[in-house]
Amino acid sequence: MPLLVLFYRLMVRPLFREPVRSFLTILAIALGVAVVLAIDLAGGAATGSFRSSMETLAGDNDLEIVTHRHAGRRAGKCGGYAGHPALFGSNITAH
Repeated sequence: MPLLVLFYRLMVRPLFREPVRSFLTILAIALGVAVVLAIDLAGGAATGSFRSSMETLAGDNDLEIVTHRHAGRRAGKCGGYAGHPALFGSNITAH
């Protein structure tokens, strides 16, 4: 029971004695949360816009390696480069 009395005396009573101060404190906290949310949303929108403009500027960045079957090479070898380990992570299609 002493904890509830202590809580009432230290927390609840000042809220009712100074309602303007309590309202301004709640308003400041709400405004701070709104500002952080707005900055986060603006940053996400700017990042998306930048990414979209870079994709428009750069175009399609897929790599396609095509070999001719009648040239004496096996299909998919591409002169030995299609089997290179550095190329396996890319979007490669060998015909």
